[in-house]
Amino acid sequence: MTDTELRDLALAALKKTSISYPNWLSRLQQGKYADVTHTEWWRAMDALGKIGGQTPPPPPPPDGQVLFDYALNQPLPGPWNMEFGNGCTIVDTPAGKALRSRTSGSTAMVNIGQSFEAYQLPWEVIPADVWHLFEILIPSGQNASYPGAFVPSTPGSGWDAVWELHNRTDGASGYVQGQTRGDYLSTMMLVKHEGSGQVRFQMRPAGGTLANPVLTFFQLDELIQRDRWYHHALRLKHGKDTGSGYFEWWVDGAKRHERAIPTAYLCNDGKSGERLQAGIYRGGFSGETTLYHRAATVRSSRA
Repeated sequence: MTDTELRDLALAALKKTSISYPNWLSRLQQGKYADVTHTEWWRAMDALGKIGGQTPPPPPPPDGQVLFDYALNQPLPGPWNMEFGNGCTIVDTPAGKALRSRTSGSTAMVNIGQSFEAYQLPWEVIPADVWHLFEILIPSGQNASYPGAFVPSTPGSGWDAVWELHNRTDGASGYVQGQTRGDYLSTMMLVKHEGSGQVRFQMRPAGGTLANPVLTFFQLDELIQRDRWYHHALRLKHGKDTGSGYFEWWVDGAKRHERAIPTAYLCNDGKSGERLQAGIYRGGFSGETTLYHRAATVRSSRA
């Protein structure tokens, strides 16, 4: 397939389905295929398949296998732009640019847009097999390089989520406000309060179906050291049961947990779908709390 045919295929997919990505169209028309991301490419090719187009050609080679970088406030096309909630800002730190989340309320999170398409990114649906890499720092409040302190929720009465894949809640998913257990809806990384301000990292992958949810808990034995960056690498092979789902958790280059478990929900309409969120989501809280994220990417491999 020639470059001209490649360009015409993509343009046809976008025009015939009324998908409007002006910047991408311009780049394709100029032959700048290297600037087209995997996400953008497969979005157009999927649309082309639905209108009876030719067999989609392979996508352009990925740039360093990074599928998406959500920490640097870089805009995405269409409905997939990152939304920065109140209290979320990009700041300079000794380790480089970082996302600082600070709130006196329940949430200070960034997330992918609210539309249905935001839950249908190729790396967030069954059977995607991807790695989420990111770093988290829990500040002490005594280090001028990282202003603010992380104040955990009261043990036994609250929670502190610091990273989340939130499942769909649209009408077709089967979720019913006030009836479906809301705490079953997300794969979360939590900071668990062990008392006296001592905290540890905990992971809770979620999967199965809304009618039969499966939650699995993992945690690190050691307590968190404040004012120190922890590098997390999470492998999520999206599947609704132990035969198709798989989870791995690496911390600072060492594998800490792995297991074949349900890692995604199959909703009532037969589709899965999650939306990535990062920052602070808490309950049972008192006072202001602060958290730092950096080096956050979604990749096709851990390396």
